[in-house]
Amino acid sequence: MAAKDFLQNSEFDLLIVDGDLSIGLSDEDHIIDIINSNQGDWKEYILCGVGIDNYLNSSGLDIFLEKEIGVQLERDGFSQINIDFKDNNSFNFSVDAVRS
Repeated sequence: MAAKDFLQNSEFDLLIVDGDLSIGLSDEDHIIDIINSNQGDWKEYILCGVGIDNYLNSSGLDIFLEKEIGVQLERDGFSQINIDFKDNNSFNFSVDAVRS
């Protein structure tokens, strides 16, 4: 079941359309938030967050990153998680997941 929430724009600010907050399917926004945030950033869920910045410019950590993304998304209620790395030298990847 997909979640609905306030939507974000490309700069991670609230999306405002015609002077009003936009509400819609927000699973993609939630995945991006989880990947970008660090553990401890969310007061109510202190163990939520991947902290992608900690993995950038580090070689050989793509396996650990893939596992951490999978664990964090499962904790948030996602299943059928598919993480596709575009190449081995950078963190150019895509994430597909379905909320259970």
